[in-house]
Amino acid sequence: MASLQFKLKLFRRREIWCPTWRGWLLLGVLLLGLGLGVVPRIHPFFAVTAPISAEALVVEGWMDDEAVIQAIAEFKSHPYQLLITTGSPLPKGFYLAQYQNFAELSKATLIQRGFPVDRIVAVPAPFVIKNRTYTAALSVKQWLERTQSSIRAINIFTTGAHARRSWMLYRRALEPQFQVGVIATPPQTYEVDRWWASSEGVKMVIFEALGWFYVQVFNRLD
Repeated sequence: MASLQFKLKLFRRREIWCPTWRGWLLLGVLLLGLGLGVVPRIHPFFAVTAPISAEALVVEGWMDDEAVIQAIAEFKSHPYQLLITTGSPLPKGFYLAQYQNFAELSKATLIQRGFPVDRIVAVPAPFVIKNRTYTAALSVKQWLERTQSSIRAINIFTTGAHARRSWMLYRRALEPQFQVGVIATPPQTYEVDRWWASSEGVKMVIFEALGWFYVQVFNRLD
């Protein structure tokens, strides 16, 4: 009997407060208002543009052709000395393509559009399973050191919501030896003012938010 009473004491009955339908309605309105206020600000936070006075423009070669070509206008509008294209090996067509990494492919694209050959250099990054952006940043740093370049400041040219994470990883790899700014060109695959209205925009923002959170909070790379 005593054993049964002991077991029964493992549970007890309690009363809890639950919202009425009016309470749920008010809570829903508050959450909706919060979402409408926060959601439009998410993309501008990640698609940051914070350029500095720099001698080199670093173009992330994985971007689509239109975004890469937009770098020409940025280069011409500022006194850059050099344009550097970066990128890892191509994931498909490696054995058939003339250019075997995004860095060389982007360089060829820019030259084909009239960019001067003597003002551009491709700095490919090695193949890695993870930490691709950070590896590309280290490759740029190693190239600057190996060539004993006079460049001491760069602007990263990237696209959309990827900008904040690229900026953070490049700064982690290059500073304080080199100063780093960032320029985010608008993406071609979704409207930045209504990113939540397209699957491509939602995927990009969620992916970049998770990547940024992983690096920023857990102090890990990609």
